[in-house]
Amino acid sequence: MRMPRSLLLLLVSGLALLSSGCFTTPLQDPRYLPGEEHDEWRSFFLWGLVGEAEVNVREFCPNGEVYEVAMGTNGGTWLVSSVTVGIYSPQKIYVTW
Repeated sequence: MRMPRSLLLLLVSGLALLSSGCFTTPLQDPRYLPGEEHDEWRSFFLWGLVGEAEVNVREFCPNGEVYEVAMGTNGGTWLVSSVTVGIYSPQKIYVTW
């Protein structure tokens, strides 16, 4: 049985949307070696279009020397986003110092 072309196009488009934007490129400072890592959830809404991604790294880093900052999703944030159909789309922020 062949799948209708419009259904196939819709399926491929949906998979492309789901697979895009899963993780951002981490910002690394090569002057420092990686050490401890801190992560936390940040609230975003409407598929990540609304929310604040600014991070005050002084909250986590004792000396202010940051090796890496990255933001993305994991299984928990993806599950919450799926259950709420993208209305609430949390992201995970990782800070390594």
